[in-house]
Amino acid sequence: MNDDIFNDIKSYITIFTSSKEINKYTLERTNYADKITIFNAPALFKRTYNTSDILKIMTSEIREITSKFNEIFPPDYLQVLYKNLSNLKYIDNLDKRNMLGNYLSGITRGGITTGYYNSIDNSIHVLSVKQHKSLLFLMEDATETYEEAIKRILPHELFHVASSMVHNGTIFCGFRQTNSKENIAEGLNEGYTELLTKRYFSVPIKAYKDEIIISSLIEELVGQSFMEKCYFKMDLLSLLENLSTYSNLDETKNFLIEMDYYSAFKKEEHLDNILLFLINSNRNKLLNDKSITKSEAELKAEEYKNRVVAYFYETNKENKTK
Repeated sequence: MNDDIFNDIKSYITIFTSSKEINKYTLERTNYADKITIFNAPALFKRTYNTSDILKIMTSEIREITSKFNEIFPPDYLQVLYKNLSNLKYIDNLDKRNMLGNYLSGITRGGITTGYYNSIDNSIHVLSVKQHKSLLFLMEDATETYEEAIKRILPHELFHVASSMVHNGTIFCGFRQTNSKENIAEGLNEGYTELLTKRYFSVPIKAYKDEIIISSLIEELVGQSFMEKCYFKMDLLSLLENLSTYSNLDETKNFLIEMDYYSAFKKEEHLDNILLFLINSNRNKLLNDKSITKSEAELKAEEYKNRVVAYFYETNKENKTK
């Protein structure tokens, strides 16, 4: 077996098994974002590129997406976006590790990575035209053109650009925190990023469908404005503290572990634990609501439970068998 391929697979496995150590890991509260010099939103995002068609497409799309960000979100949410746009790099070629992951994921789970954002060097990587053609047979929609694929993924990646920085050896990307030993809340971060993409941009959603629903259920517990603020401020700890008012911090951390494992491997045992946490948290929130009676709270909790169970164990399974 080729040593490089073996190391690629070993690294892929390690990044998830390491999250077992979460209870030994101190989550950082990121007030760092508030200390950044506020950049004025550019009237137009202007840079000089080569004549590559992909860069022309990306530059045009990023202008549009950035303009919409400015319309939707308050300026203090976009400090990191303005900073990262000033030296954002684009690479229209995925390395062999990501292409290997694409083939494995496409065969086993039907999921293809058309592109991704690298927080370390502030770069967006996308498939080349040749790579896109080589993966068409594994794609959910084999009729999607290369330009359509790029336009579909860019809003998601720009949300990462708007919520990412490296500080004191830790990568902060929305809710995800990664250092040399840990990778925490990747499942939650990708799910919520795709939820925001679905909410504010008219692009087809092809990935993280379960993670979107789970993230939306968390948002029901803590509130949309609060969760969006935590995302752009890269403040995972405040989100966990809020969720812990309906549970406790250890159970909330364990929920993150379960979500990371479920996002990576889609095993039902992890989904069971995720839904149990959400159902119990929702019930506790309702029981603490002084505006309704205990019997009303119990009724609403049962309705919530039935809704969640129906989606994940009935509707979702039916969709997967079609």
